[in-house]
Amino acid sequence: MIRYLRLFTLLLAFCFASIAQGQSLKGGLRYVPGKEHILVVKLNNSGDQSRGKNSEATLEEYLNEDLSLNGVSLRKVFDESSPEALDFEKKVNTSSSRSKGSDTFSFSDYKIVKIENASNEELLEIAKELEEQDFVAFADLVAETSPAPPADIAPTTDDMTWRQTYLGADPGVNAEYAWSLGIKGKGIKIGDIEYDVNRFHEEWVDEGKVSYAEGLTPIQTQWGHGHGTAVAGIMVAQHNGYGMDGIVPDAEEFILFAEASEEADALHGSPYNRAFGMQKALTQLDAGDVFLLEIQTQGYNPGGAGYEKYVPGEYEKAVWDMTKAASDAGIIVVATGGNGSSQTQTGENLDASQYQPYRDRGHSGAIMVGAGSSDTYHNKLGYSTYGSRFDLQGWGQGVATTGEWYGDIKVGGDENQAYKYSFGGTSAAGPMVASCVVAVQSFAKERLGRLMTANEIRDLLVQTGTPQYAGDNAHVGPLPDLKAAFERLLQENPIGVTIHDIKGGINNDIYLDRGETVTLEVEVYNHGNSTLSSADLVLQLQGAAASSVSITQNNLSAVNIPSKGSKKVIFELTADSNAPAQSTLTLVVNTTAGNNTLTVDKEIIVAPNPRLEWSSDVFAEAVSNDGKINDEAIVITLVSDEFKVSAGQILENGKDYTLANLPNRLKSVLKVTSPTTAELTLEGMALAHQNANDVSDLAIEILVASLKSGATGLENASQILNIDYKDEYKIVYIPEPAGVGYGNMVANSGRTWTHSYLEREDNSNIYADGGNNGGIGTLYTPANATLEFETYQKRCIVVPNTKDLERLGDGYLVTPNDSWDQAGNYVGQMFMISRDGYRDWWGQTDYFGFEFTLDGEKVMAWVKATVNNNGTEFILDEYAYNSTPGGSIRTGQTEIDPLVSYEIGVFEESDANDGSIGNTVLVNLNNDTFVRASGQLNNTEFTVTGLPQGLIMSANIIDSKHLELVITGNAANHGVDDNATVQFTLNDNAFASGNGPEGNTTTFSIEFNDNAMSPSISYSDVEFVEAVSNDGSISTVINVTLEDDNFSSKLVDFTEGVEFSAANVPNGLEVNISVTSLTTAEISLTGNALSHDDVNSIQNLQISFENNAFESDDAASVENAQGVFTVTFEGENPVLGTEKANEFRVYPNPVDDVMIVGGATVVKRVEIYDISGKKVASVIGKNVIEWSGIESGVYNVFVETDKSSGYVRIIKK
Repeated sequence: MIRYLRLFTLLLAFCFASIAQGQSLKGGLRYVPGKEHILVVKLNNSGDQSRGKNSEATLEEYLNEDLSLNGVSLRKVFDESSPEALDFEKKVNTSSSRSKGSDTFSFSDYKIVKIENASNEELLEIAKELEEQDFVAFADLVAETSPAPPADIAPTTDDMTWRQTYLGADPGVNAEYAWSLGIKGKGIKIGDIEYDVNRFHEEWVDEGKVSYAEGLTPIQTQWGHGHGTAVAGIMVAQHNGYGMDGIVPDAEEFILFAEASEEADALHGSPYNRAFGMQKALTQLDAGDVFLLEIQTQGYNPGGAGYEKYVPGEYEKAVWDMTKAASDAGIIVVATGGNGSSQTQTGENLDASQYQPYRDRGHSGAIMVGAGSSDTYHNKLGYSTYGSRFDLQGWGQGVATTGEWYGDIKVGGDENQAYKYSFGGTSAAGPMVASCVVAVQSFAKERLGRLMTANEIRDLLVQTGTPQYAGDNAHVGPLPDLKAAFERLLQENPIGVTIHDIKGGINNDIYLDRGETVTLEVEVYNHGNSTLSSADLVLQLQGAAASSVSITQNNLSAVNIPSKGSKKVIFELTADSNAPAQSTLTLVVNTTAGNNTLTVDKEIIVAPNPRLEWSSDVFAEAVSNDGKINDEAIVITLVSDEFKVSAGQILENGKDYTLANLPNRLKSVLKVTSPTTAELTLEGMALAHQNANDVSDLAIEILVASLKSGATGLENASQILNIDYKDEYKIVYIPEPAGVGYGNMVANSGRTWTHSYLEREDNSNIYADGGNNGGIGTLYTPANATLEFETYQKRCIVVPNTKDLERLGDGYLVTPNDSWDQAGNYVGQMFMISRDGYRDWWGQTDYFGFEFTLDGEKVMAWVKATVNNNGTEFILDEYAYNSTPGGSIRTGQTEIDPLVSYEIGVFEESDANDGSIGNTVLVNLNNDTFVRASGQLNNTEFTVTGLPQGLIMSANIIDSKHLELVITGNAANHGVDDNATVQFTLNDNAFASGNGPEGNTTTFSIEFNDNAMSPSISYSDVEFVEAVSNDGSISTVINVTLEDDNFSSKLVDFTEGVEFSAANVPNGLEVNISVTSLTTAEISLTGNALSHDDVNSIQNLQISFENNAFESDDAASVENAQGVFTVTFEGENPVLGTEKANEFRVYPNPVDDVMIVGGATVVKRVEIYDISGKKVASVIGKNVIEWSGIESGVYNVFVETDKSSGYVRIIKK
């Protein structure tokens, strides 16, 4: 049966563009084995005239009657009747770019066909049948299982930008050069479709830079928000002196369009629906904005469970259709190309024959991004999808950014201060390239007064990018180089102009009230290489109401503008007191500098409706962590009007404003602080204030009834607000009124409750009756614990190692005031909550919570309480706690036993990729101690099995309650196929108590980075043979091939003593190694052996590659890094062949002071060696050689002429 779990990749086709161009998306149907699918159909809304029905009715009839299917139902993909949807449909259908005769665009054309009990094979056949019908635009099978994404507050965060080498020059994208020009993304919005993002990270929370799209509330998925946070960090992390720096920090907004949302769930019964998220993007992004598709899908070759072959999201038909239309509408789409597979290292080739139907669709308009290496070679990484469809590459490895996506650091343990040093995949490449696109578009908008198209930006970045390594045939394209790109833009556009609105405005427009004067600046940029002496500006107002606005000066000049600098000129606009309301004008600025002219314009709205500006859209829980909202208010500023009430008065909810979705027990207060400002605060304490209760749909609207003027319109009056809670667990604190006596408590039978008796000197401060019953029953706590009971207003703390209760403030404990240890009815054990103000607790079951401190670390816990119908009795049924912050939850009704817990459950291979382990694991022990407080546990005190060969585990004792598990050595086999599960046991004798507690046995996974890496060298031959010239020279060249590693240099020679060493080399010969590619080299022997008779042949020439020869810097791990060769000589004359000897002659012999090389030859080189083979002299281009400085003895002389070369033996007198 097809389970309607989600609408994972049903993506709306804003499809007039594709229809207009006659492109068909039919064909290429397939399904992913082992996964359930849904059938997506897009209808041609003209219907089937032969049946006299519209397309939807025709589809139902065809499925039920023609195909005789049972259990058929159709479901909507979109909220078809929303105002945004209707406005968008109108925009599309009236667009001048649509072809005559095109179908009317409608969201209702997209349907999910649900067929009970249909298998994948049956769905495939049904889809093929449907695509044969004229009333169907296309059908597609979409897998229901969601694929993986394609990977400063106190305490102070360090500056980590030194890790972001991608910000600099090659191998980076040269973002720092763009910043030097003042280009940081201003004026451009960024949309990102994926699962979630942390809006409250310290890198952007103060600026409110990162937000959720309106009408989309992400659901919690297995992917969390770490991936989206990493993407946002690459792009918009603020330049604040700590953490990371984003490439385009001044982008207007980073908007998360959730592909799995609560709203989609409410509409379809399933939260997974990329289409729903992309529908929101089309209505919230403008032409020129950048839309990043951080999505991928299964390709034609699915690869099986766990080995999926991922390709770009646009491989699915509706996504392609959507992307093409968005590009035609002016939105710049940047698409991640997909991580070829989830576990293997093989990327898909989109030029392969099985992807022909995909290529036949044509170009969608998206800028397609692959993953490349982080070095200067810019090779495609193995897992990245590739092919001619790809335009650009970004780093797919080692990208430092924000977030918890397998994060490396959380400052202070805070997820809002989490950072990662090695984000990767096309997930990282996509935002790197998208940031460069934003930078270029920002320059065009801000300085050139226009928007660039996707094709223009693509061409610019491709043509000016750093090329992919020439020897890499798996095409993903160049890496953007913003310096080269901007140098071209500056050369092609010698001047730039920006109009600044000093007053401020909305959406870059200028608002001008009647009788108001606004000061404006025009900034003129000199992009040339020399000073610009003068730029002349002519200002004009265009529009029906132009006469109602005056300009102080129509002709201006900017003088002496330095190279790459700018100058500003100032002028004023004044609106008449009787200017027509809501009139729109255009300010046009024509700038001329020499032969260069640039025209920019800005819209002016005269006498606008009143409007509101909001200081923030986020409320945060106070540090008390009890559901109370902090005192920081959201300031609302009213422009072009005043509030009707005076400062200090409160606007009325329901009359002056409306507020929806306010959490239980919170109250809104909207207080006017001046005629034009008001502050919104939230009072009370939220009943549910766990992280999972965060609010993202607190909808407020300020009504015109709040205004003094009685205006009929108010702009920007509605706002979606957020509430951010701090609690990590579901702990609901029961409030308790003061001085109302006691309630009853019942402990369930079958439970064993233990307690501690806590005394207090002044009982009257807590209990209304002033009696002497000062005990407070609670759960058993260890002697070294600091126990904090949550009260209605404050916490009370049990002082460590005492039973004294320290009262921190007013408020009453929500725990029994006496002990209990067996089942039964305990009268007067809890404070009454029977007053009318607490009736919402009557008859309810919920949890009251507390936290305690173990070894200086806070631990959360709670007790389940059931309140009877009149609030006079409680049943305490269970408790739960976690022994380490963020650790797993334990539940029970007995004392807290000793427990061993582990920080993480995985050991990961280090970045060296050599089989070594890069992390350690911290072990915590509660309510017992280890047998020693320092040193190491010996091999009788712990047991480990399943450890890969070559690795050794040790247990270092940090103190009596903490161990550090360390793995040393190098695994002999360390590919992903060699991942292992290791069982670790702390034996009884490791503990002071002599008993192994809960958690003393656990399993760890050991994860390696990639496919099995066994670097090795192979040689084409093992013998060097003398040349036929019989002169001691060697003719053989031996080819070297390296696998599973790279040589450290390409197309250069290695140096003996640095990259290699050699032994037993015959005198007169020299070993040379030339690198011909990253994985190939040639070994040759140059020179002439002094002794080269056949008896001089050797069997033991040793050539060894050293560490410096390899990228891994580890020669020991490379098999056959040392080669042993033979050198074979052929001749019988150890000095010179007879034929060669006849071509020149040397005399006299013996020689005194001068030797002559005679014969009809040109002498190139003469070298003189002593009998040990040491060179004593060398002469170039002379046939008369001085011997006066050479001692008496026998010498071998090497002579090279234009016709021959050889050795002769000479005696020096």
